[in-house]
Amino acid sequence: MDIFALYSNRNASEVKENLSTVFQYPIREDNYYINEFYIRRAKYVDTLKTRLNKYNPSLIGSPVFLVTAFYITDGNRMYLFSGLLQPPFYYQNASLASKYGALGWIISHEIMRAIGIKGVLFDENSNKRNSFDALWSSSFMQSKAVCLSNQYSSYNFTSLKAFQTDTQEEILADNNGLKASFYTYRRLLKTFSNNVSQDHYESLASDRLFFRSFAQGLCGHHGESMLEIDSVVQPHVLEKFRVTGVLVNNNRFARAYGCPVGSPMNPKLKCDVW
Repeated sequence: MDIFALYSNRNASEVKENLSTVFQYPIREDNYYINEFYIRRAKYVDTLKTRLNKYNPSLIGSPVFLVTAFYITDGNRMYLFSGLLQPPFYYQNASLASKYGALGWIISHEIMRAIGIKGVLFDENSNKRNSFDALWSSSFMQSKAVCLSNQYSSYNFTSLKAFQTDTQEEILADNNGLKASFYTYRRLLKTFSNNVSQDHYESLASDRLFFRSFAQGLCGHHGESMLEIDSVVQPHVLEKFRVTGVLVNNNRFARAYGCPVGSPMNPKLKCDVW
């Protein structure tokens, strides 16, 4: 995989993403100093271009090696950092189940933010939409989030923020993102039929790997002193409850692991949006 130092300058008369000018300098594995030179050169050129405009045209100002991803609603942009392109989120020779359960879910989560409570209020060029369709779609997503909020409010350190819009956005993206990633993974298995096992138990094992890869990507630890702070500051719920909350609403998870109906991980009442 080729990695580049990326900085961007938008044409002042055209703001669409596909018309942006991107300066690319290849990063070399064997020369740290030339990599540093390329990064500084790219950033300097970008700074010069920025000063010619009334707005900051850079794609992003954060280091690309961060292990994170996020979506900016009013910019209609998703940022996926190169720090995610390594274990446990990505293995070059990993199976489709592993790739789509871990990294695929992260990408799907950010895409789902674009059609969330706030995302549907902006068009593809980041312009605010005040049409009836946009307002109805936002209200529809918020009404669907109520079921999830009621469910998540029973989790520790979540009750105070489960009904806040920012947290509802994250919960919706978690649930819808995993479903989208799972169906994409299953669709690809059918497309590449040579990867599809005719054995029922092997198929279930593959599905279990998908869900296990998703859960492993959300392993985390918080000290007692930080739990209360995170419960107020962070829009996300704790990693443990992000995993549990998503899986209890997923029928394919219950099927893969054989969870009886009415058990803690396969409740009769599930929250669904799509």
